[in-house]
Amino acid sequence: DDVIEAIGMGLMIGFRRDETSTQSFNFGIGLVVDPNTRVLGDGILANRALPIGETEVRYKEELQKGILFLSSFSF
Repeated sequence: DDVIEAIGMGLMIGFRRDETSTQSFNFGIGLVVDPNTRVLGDGILANRALPIGETEVRYKEELQKGILFLSSFSF
């Protein structure tokens, strides 16, 4: 069992209605990295029959990266 499944990092900016308000809208963008993504093994295609001689679906783990979008509100 991995303690950390994925990690993300990026920039976030916040907007307030005025300087005295505690309400804000925050928006962030960054990169997410998942080092142990489980995908179909080589030669196995999604929604297709297994190759001849195969009796079980094989998987492999690989590193995947993606874009992270985050928003939050405070009131």
